Amino acid sequence: YRGVPSGRARARFRWQDHSPVLVVEVISPGTADKDLVRNRRLYLRVPSIQEYWLVDPREDIENPSLIVLRRRGTRWG
Repeated sequence: YRGVPSGRARARFRWQDHSPVLVVEVISPGTADKDLVRNRRLYLRVPSIQEYWLVDPREDIENPSLIVLRRRGTRWG
């Protein structure tokens, strides 16, 4: 999140009032379609999200792959 206050003001901070800059998810067999398709579209609709990272341990749990999507205007690049 951008602009998170530090110190005493943080006690009054409401996460619901702010949007993330980066989203990181871990893919599991049960959520792969949701993460790779649905969430990809949903997160693109949130202008503050600049990157969407997907950690994918499905093929090798010891060496998961990382998919990094960066906002390029109205698309992920």
